[in-house]
Amino acid sequence: KETLFVIFGLVTPLTIMGMDKQEMPLKRLLLMLAPSPMEESTSKMLGKVSGAMIMNDLNLEIFNSGNQEIIYQLLASLSIEEIQGGTRDV
Repeated sequence: KETLFVIFGLVTPLTIMGMDKQEMPLKRLLLMLAPSPMEESTSKMLGKVSGAMIMNDLNLEIFNSGNQEIIYQLLASLSIEEIQGGTRDV
């Protein structure tokens, strides 16, 4: 039982309803899966990744870019921060 975090770049964008009730194209799909029950450390890390996407426009742009190297660097930074027990604005 492993945790999975995958980013899919869609060849053909899908039209979805945004939080503002406006239609928008979905070009990239981020999928996070974890076993149940989930360890607290896993829950915290997935929460940190989720928070990084919605709380910071720059991080959202990084995920939207699809640039694997930059996304990897961001995830590594979030992981190190979580391991060290530090907090910052995600």
